[in-house]
Amino acid sequence: MSSDAGSVSWAKRSEFERHYRKHRQEMGARTREAYLGSARQTIRLGTRFTYFWNGRTHVGYFHRQTRRLTTLMEDEGAILTHYRTSERQVRRFPDSTYN
Repeated sequence: MSSDAGSVSWAKRSEFERHYRKHRQEMGARTREAYLGSARQTIRLGTRFTYFWNGRTHVGYFHRQTRRLTTLMEDEGAILTHYRTSERQVRRFPDSTYN
């Protein structure tokens, strides 16, 4: 299932708040809306791939030019995290399909 980038969000508000506080500076997001918008934009513009983490398959979208990663649940119904990382790291995720 492909996610609808315009409406996907975090499954739990508490998780969104935790990730926002942790990653907002590195993402340059001054507001919660900007952080969520950045995650959704990464889904729209990034390269889709899958990987295995903590016993589950996850779907990632990585935008190489901005080094932004958004990770979603396998069904792409909720965002799990959004932060900056390297293309090398994305390739090294367990069972990553990123090329």
